[in-house]
Amino acid sequence: MNDEDEDDNGLPKSYDNPAYDKFVEDCLSVGLDPYHYRGRNYYEGPGVNVDYPDELPNTVPCQRDSMGMGFVFYPTGALSRTYECRGCQREFGDRRIAKKCCNAGVAVV
Repeated sequence: MNDEDEDDNGLPKSYDNPAYDKFVEDCLSVGLDPYHYRGRNYYEGPGVNVDYPDELPNTVPCQRDSMGMGFVFYPTGALSRTYECRGCQREFGDRRIAKKCCNAGVAVV
């Protein structure tokens, strides 16, 4: 990857993992500023800093590290399936989160 393939935060224009791309898209959609993160357990990919976990859109399964003041969230891996809330048709990468969306049931997409 060269400088032309990255934005100012070190994010590539696209990751090889669809879950990573979805995570970046979701963060940008709510005004968060994702960046390329090198974290624990040899993780390297998108991450975002938030003060409160509720700030993060829950469409991709994530893990978090506490940084003393706030949290850094990053996706846990690949999206194996996509789940759709039957109430609002919003798509999620985690069935448990989709079930809580509108309490209207879940469909596998």
